[in-house]
Amino acid sequence: MIQSVCRTHAAAQDSEATILASVQNDHAGMFYSEDGVVANNVKGYLWFNLAALNRHEDAAKNKDIISKSLTKKQIAKAQYLSEQCLANSHKDC
Repeated sequence: MIQSVCRTHAAAQDSEATILASVQNDHAGMFYSEDGVVANNVKGYLWFNLAALNRHEDAAKNKDIISKSLTKKQIAKAQYLSEQCLANSHKDC
């Protein structure tokens, strides 16, 4: 019984992580393609980075694509912002 509950809980957590990664990838795409927001490739990289950390299947590839339009300084800023976003439980990202 306990093992079954644990497996169910683990499956729910995996499902939540998958949904979160998908939302993060979609959010990044909005910044990259200027879909309803002002284009901001640093923010796009930040969100693709977070989605990649959550194992979204396309996020790492998308992050590589957007990185070609950024300087090393911008990438460093996006990575720093990603770390801050994680440290603050996704507040003020």
